[in-house]
Amino acid sequence: MIREKENRTNLVRWRPPPTGWLKANVDAAFKKEKGSGAISVVVRDNRGRIVLGFTGKIQANSSIAAEATAVRQAIIIVNNLQMGKTLIESDNLKLIQAIKSKGSIEKISAIIQDIDMLMEQLPEKGLTWTPKNGNLLAHEIAKAAEIGTLHYNWSTQPPANIHSIIRSEIQFE
Repeated sequence: MIREKENRTNLVRWRPPPTGWLKANVDAAFKKEKGSGAISVVVRDNRGRIVLGFTGKIQANSSIAAEATAVRQAIIIVNNLQMGKTLIESDNLKLIQAIKSKGSIEKISAIIQDIDMLMEQLPEKGLTWTPKNGNLLAHEIAKAAEIGTLHYNWSTQPPANIHSIIRSEIQFE
């Protein structure tokens, strides 16, 4: 039974947003022993083209705090740049459930409150969960940013490993 579920999860890949929408995939790479990491936000259109890419170094006390920081940053970017209809997608199910249910996770209640307030400012938005395989690009970018191997122009001139993920994910048509 578990094996069957794993196999189905492995088949999941990035899904484009509906026509007229954007999708911002987010992720974080976190090193507990350092209390730091990096976040990534990758905004793509319904054809899989990168509209905007963002990475940033962060301080956090847990991996879920790092993930929540990535979600908050995506919403800030979408709001500030007035990007319109946008889905924010993360692979952290516990976090997405807490935000959507207006629940709380004790360690990150302040970040979740920020996210709730920011979401109210987005008239047309959505918050979705995807398995890790549906979030590979944001994951690889966060990981590379955390270890310092990501070049500043990765979103317009992606390195080979990032480019191959982009190519494989846009072969949905």
